[in-house]
Amino acid sequence: MARGLSVPAELCDREPVELDAGENRVAVGGNDAFIGDRLVLEAVGRDESATVGPVTMVDRGPVTRTVEVDTSDGLLALRENFNPGWDASTDGRSLDPVVVDGWRQGWRLRQDTQPDIVTVRFAPDDVYRVALLAGLVLLVALIAGCLWPRRAYRRELVELQERAIGLVPSVLVGLAAGGLLAGWPGFAISAITVGGVMVARRAHELTGTVVASLVLGASLFYVLSPWGSSTGWAGREVIPQYLVLIAVIAVLVRPAPATVPADEEVGPTSPDAPLTGASTQRPPGSPQA
Repeated sequence: MARGLSVPAELCDREPVELDAGENRVAVGGNDAFIGDRLVLEAVGRDESATVGPVTMVDRGPVTRTVEVDTSDGLLALRENFNPGWDASTDGRSLDPVVVDGWRQGWRLRQDTQPDIVTVRFAPDDVYRVALLAGLVLLVALIAGCLWPRRAYRRELVELQERAIGLVPSVLVGLAAGGLLAGWPGFAISAITVGGVMVARRAHELTGTVVASLVLGASLFYVLSPWGSSTGWAGREVIPQYLVLIAVIAVLVRPAPATVPADEEVGPTSPDAPLTGASTQRPPGSPQA
């Protein structure tokens, strides 16, 4: 215990826990001194209990694992974080993934198959490598385009002018952003946020204050609730995430404040142009051209 290693512990109150058919979630609480890192459930009325045995790692690659199992009844668990991208198969048949110990990647072995070799691979790796290759090709094309000799020519550049985005594009961008960031709940929150911003179109200072308050509130939540805690992971809380989402959508659809054009300066455009406010009459005694 002084070294911080895992030690076996047994609950004092061993009342049976009823599990429903399908997926069940059992939470093990902790305190400042102890926290559970694994839980073993024993079936009531059965003498046999769960046993843990080693497996033979035949081959281990960056994104592949080849494991030899000596049983066809039970779970295969690897020391890998659970990720939907991991895929396991034996004899060409896929295995059902499960979460072991709350974080480990596991699969349920098929009872109708003999002990065999289990092949594990990270399926998204193919798409990842194709994306890297495409990025490399585009980078080479960009460099080649920059180094390609071009004929020099003169071209007058048009000065960019400020341009306000219309109401309809702003609303569409806000709704699309909310849906992409948070799914259907984000789409609904974006619709409400867009409506609120449209109602307060003239209160530009008020909108900025509300946006800043939302971001500040989300930041204070994470300050008061650390990410790593025995009471839970603060990153799973949706309220601060929705607060930031509201702030982002409000900034996207917030109309720009109206600007007053500066007064045009009036002055001579040529040596022969008359000066504003000065007399255009030739003073007496001045020499004539």
